[in-house]
Amino acid sequence: MDDETRAADALAALQTIDADRIEYKADITPAVLDIENRDVTTLFSVDSLDRVGDITEVSAFRKSTSERIDRIPHLYMHDLNQPAIARILSFQPLKRIELPTDVQNEYPDATGGMACVSRYLKSGRGAEVFEGIKDGIGYQASFGYRATKSVPRTLPDGTRARVIKELQLFEVSTVAPGHAAHAGTRAYRLSKALEALNEIKAGWRHGKHDDLARLHEILDLVNGLLGIESEPSEAEPQFIALTSEVDDVLARIDAMTEVSP
Repeated sequence: MDDETRAADALAALQTIDADRIEYKADITPAVLDIENRDVTTLFSVDSLDRVGDITEVSAFRKSTSERIDRIPHLYMHDLNQPAIARILSFQPLKRIELPTDVQNEYPDATGGMACVSRYLKSGRGAEVFEGIKDGIGYQASFGYRATKSVPRTLPDGTRARVIKELQLFEVSTVAPGHAAHAGTRAYRLSKALEALNEIKAGWRHGKHDDLARLHEILDLVNGLLGIESEPSEAEPQFIALTSEVDDVLARIDAMTEVSP
């Protein structure tokens, strides 16, 4: 099977996924670490706070990158309506010392990153982008994913972040110079969580078991929207404890939806 066929198969696999589930991550500068023939090593993630308030741990990619990488396409600008531009050959977790010096300077708190080696196609957009890379155009990199496990964290300066512990990687993209993080999906998810919280606060009726059960359903929904793994359900509390648990669950939802870029 040739590179173009493999790249097309990877794109077809990605197109079967519900696009609303995909988030897109920030650009990294510089994206290109090395070029050998048509094989380009691209740095597409650094484990530092990004522009949408996330820290993506290097280990978060372990499961996706250990499975069938031929199902993960290398795209241009996350465009699912165009053919893939390259075939991903391998993924490489990097330690801090392996990051370029300018990246280490830009992200002083980074401990590592993720790179991939991709073989660019000899025709179409793949050939165009590859020629641009060789000529020194400052392309950057991004990736599409779904967070499957994350936790909130407050940084030393008080900034609240979502730490992504595990994700499902759908694609890697070469993006145009200056392309900012695509925060659209993340903003949509947060707004939905806030809508649910505001609705339940506005009409909450204390003291009923079914109300508390509904609030726990909303907590699970917010967890899902934010990509946070739900905690095991507690046994149903006695009636006298309902008010305090209501306040506790509302406070937990408040804390999660305070995560901000």
